[in-house]
Amino acid sequence: MLLGTMVLAAAVAQPLAGPQVRESGPSSAARLRYDGTMVEPELPPPVMILGSIDLTEAECARVDALLGERAAVFDRAVTDNWEGLLSLDGFKAERNLRAQALVIAGFLSSLKPLADHPPLREQVRGALDDSHYDEFDALLVRFDHDQLASWRADAERSGEPPRLLGHAIEAAGRSFGAEVERAVERYVSDGTGLLERLLDDLDLTPEQDRIVRAIVADHMAGPGFEPDEETQKQLFLKVVTHLPPDKAARLIEILKRGF
Repeated sequence: MLLGTMVLAAAVAQPLAGPQVRESGPSSAARLRYDGTMVEPELPPPVMILGSIDLTEAECARVDALLGERAAVFDRAVTDNWEGLLSLDGFKAERNLRAQALVIAGFLSSLKPLADHPPLREQVRGALDDSHYDEFDALLVRFDHDQLASWRADAERSGEPPRLLGHAIEAAGRSFGAEVERAVERYVSDGTGLLERLLDDLDLTPEQDRIVRAIVADHMAGPGFEPDEETQKQLFLKVVTHLPPDKAARLIEILKRGF
């Protein structure tokens, strides 16, 4: 039930934002451990290496724009498939492969707009000035070299033949998963989309909807507001006491299932 009350407490209208260029990371090459293996980057390599290029304001604006568009696609996919994504762990525990496949297929279908564009590294390169093409390309080559060296070091340590193709697929999967995770974090931290879905599920009358929104806004505007467990419980009780019995029961049911 805690997730549901956090949804109510997080109802702040903030725009969903993608990653910013100036927060892309300090290093262009892979960070290697003492044993030669690589610390996987938190951002896609074409974005991460921008932290090592002295970009102009115009370049930053162009890259931010394309990354914002990309983030918006992930945000929409998460929003449209939220209920299914929440159910994945349950389907996995039940070993319901068909249900898992349907959720994943629906989510990937929502990401089709990404297929209408070139690979990310080509998009980022295209947003740079001509004077930075060579530097960008060299940094990517350096990263790819370090990544291959890391995979070979991993194989030598394990005593097994190198699995370069397997490592490449795994790395792509981790990068994709990280983008999905950031979209989920934006969705949850924003809270607006979750609140809207919660109110839709409750099927409130216009007056009931107005009352709930007013309660949430007033609660969050209180002095010293902190979205901890105690304040979330207080908010939940306020909302429940202002709903008719059937709507209150419906709210409890939604929050119990984790929304």
